Amino acid sequence: MSELIDARWQKFEGLGEEQVARDIAGGVYDKTNALAARAYLVSKKLAREETARRSTAASAAERSAAAAKSAKKRATIAIAIAIVSLAVTMVIAVVDLLSVHALRQ
Repeated sequence: MSELIDARWQKFEGLGEEQVARDIAGGVYDKTNALAARAYLVSKKLAREETARRSTAASAAERSAAAAKSAKKRATIAIAIAIVSLAVTMVIAVVDLLSVHALRQ
């Protein structure tokens, strides 16, 4: 029985989905083969949808990873700016202290 199903499936694969759909619409198949042909078309559609879903999920994961990388880069830049600002503030404070000290002498 499995060989018969495999042979039908191979025949459908050889014809392609469009031709199988045309053959169903044209009444080329008997009831059993028409049912198998419809199952073949549904199987192909589900496989395409699953591939699209996985592709979308992979794209979403890639976008999420890129966003995380971008956020990390922005955070690193913000920290660098804060460190530079602190250093400049400290230099200004030291210069002010030195100039006040120099004026007193």
